[in-house]
Amino acid sequence: MLLRRRRVALVAFAGLLAGLAACGSSEDENTLTMYSGRIAPILSPAVKQYETASGFDVNTRYGDSPALAATLTEEGKNSPADLFFAQDAGSLDAVEKQGLLLKLPADVLGRVPARFRSKAGAWVGVTGRSRVIAYGEDVKRSELPDSPLELTDEKWKGRVGWAPRNASLQGYITALRLVEGEDVAKRWLEGMVANDVQAFDSNIPVRDAIAKGEIELGLINHYYVAEAQAEDPDYPVKVHFPPKDLGSLVNTAGVAVLASSDDKEQVARDAGAHEVLRSDGPWKDQAKELTGGGVDLVLDPVGGDRFTDSLRSLREGGRVVVVGFTGGSIPEVRVNRLLLNNTEVIGAGWGAFVMGKPDVNRETGTQVNRLVDQGHVRPIVGARYPLEQAADALELIDGRGATGKVVLDVREP
Repeated sequence: MLLRRRRVALVAFAGLLAGLAACGSSEDENTLTMYSGRIAPILSPAVKQYETASGFDVNTRYGDSPALAATLTEEGKNSPADLFFAQDAGSLDAVEKQGLLLKLPADVLGRVPARFRSKAGAWVGVTGRSRVIAYGEDVKRSELPDSPLELTDEKWKGRVGWAPRNASLQGYITALRLVEGEDVAKRWLEGMVANDVQAFDSNIPVRDAIAKGEIELGLINHYYVAEAQAEDPDYPVKVHFPPKDLGSLVNTAGVAVLASSDDKEQVARDAGAHEVLRSDGPWKDQAKELTGGGVDLVLDPVGGDRFTDSLRSLREGGRVVVVGFTGGSIPEVRVNRLLLNNTEVIGAGWGAFVMGKPDVNRETGTQVNRLVDQGHVRPIVGARYPLEQAADALELIDGRGATGKVVLDVREP
């Protein structure tokens, strides 16, 4: 029940953040751990609201979104993180492709328009910010370019600033590469550098440099000017939304729930398992202890080193049924192990069996469908992908992030 409660809590917190967008805006079972690419002043109010309402504590690790994504990838299934709140969709996508995210339920996904969430349902957008060209009082509106790509023109030489290490600018460059092509993005970057673009550490120094007259234009997010004007209505910087070449690109900050071993354990229990043993622990010895000496049957789809432990976990007269080799290597059987305990190994290759028996295959399918319709068999679907994202589905499986069958939809549902 504690695992189920933690999972409900994780989804609820993700839902809370998604709800804020819709409104416009660990080891301890009572504690959630979040990696956040959004800074504390922005996120803390939502965290405190959730803690008060739920009774859970949220431990937050703040950092740069791409760096946190790299950390999650390195930590893999051993990460202490329960949630990932990223400043940009690219960081969320990178973690999703490693198969580290849990698919969110429909009620959470439904709070956010489809274009601002993962196609596979692995994360939802929470806030959006638009890229703009900020400009000072000495620039006439009629002078402003229709596209950021025009800032490589000689007339803007030395007059423009940007923050090259900022995730939002990097997100724009990534979008430019994907939409307009690598060559266009490369020429623009080289042209900006050649045109003596001024580099700053972040968006705020770009904005303030415009106000001081040090530069005349800057590539920033729209809300930085709004923040300054909220404090000073006469703040001497305005914003321009370029209509061409993704000039007003909306970057999405979003949240995801990490798929941990606990989630897989809960899926197994929901499917009817009485006991769940972790494959990253001493499961062979645990199985013997739970069963009073050994198990009667092991269904082994993994192979590799796992096969040997499967044999060792059997009681006298036990049986291993081999159905595949997802571990990658085909194990060899030392027959003396079979003789010592009178055990046996049997292969169960369904594809090979029915290849020349279409009637058997058809009848079996009919009976399985009947059991599904009657509720006796409940196929577990862990993720669905459109056919064009087949590569992402394979990455999910390869990264051991699947918590059930991974389904490819050959047409729009």
